Amino acid sequence: MKFEDIELSSYGAMVMDDYNMGTANVSSGFILDSSSTYPVGYGIHIGEREFTIPIAFTADTTLQVIRNKSSFMTALCSGTIEIYDDEYNVYYSAVFTGVDNEQILMDGVYTAEFNFSGIMHGALISFTQSGSFIPEGYAEDGEDCRISVTARTLESDGTYKLAGITFDKDSVVSGTTITIDGFSKIVYINGAPGMAYCDLISFPKLYPGKSNHIECKDSVKIEYYPVYK
Repeated sequence: MKFEDIELSSYGAMVMDDYNMGTANVSSGFILDSSSTYPVGYGIHIGEREFTIPIAFTADTTLQVIRNKSSFMTALCSGTIEIYDDEYNVYYSAVFTGVDNEQILMDGVYTAEFNFSGIMHGALISFTQSGSFIPEGYAEDGEDCRISVTARTLESDGTYKLAGITFDKDSVVSGTTITIDGFSKIVYINGAPGMAYCDLISFPKLYPGKSNHIECKDSVKIEYYPVYK
């Protein structure tokens, strides 16, 4: 188990072997009236996964261990954490939710269970669209994606269209780069925030198991993570 953007060794820390990858949360509804013996399910949704990673910290003194653990927790609170499970070759986009079972085993040795909530997924898939495609993954509600384009073909009224989203006249010219980032929920025009210059209502999603196509007159780069349950 590895933290993609956090070097554990810089905190005197290491993941212990007995981590728990947890199970996905499931929410569902069903109808079963008093005269029926057969439930009718509806609205079944498989969501985030709760999991625990036990971590051990070592240092010359217990005070230094406490300082290292505190610094590590500050790093975890910076936002979404990318975690790689090298045993199963899967990733988690997760948020830190708390700590359990803190113990100081001896002077300079501290252990605890760090809790996370997140989505299990595969490695980033990146490609240039050439016709329709079927995304990998299992998220029936759609998978977030990042789409990028260098504008070449504007509409006759000077606007530009990408994935059903219209960009204002004069906000885009030939050669302008546009990124609709469904991961960070930001639109960029030439690297600067561009949400104010388009009519975006919701970020585009990809739907596994179905034919997908991002509407655009120019060549589109698509990036996404195949989501697992």
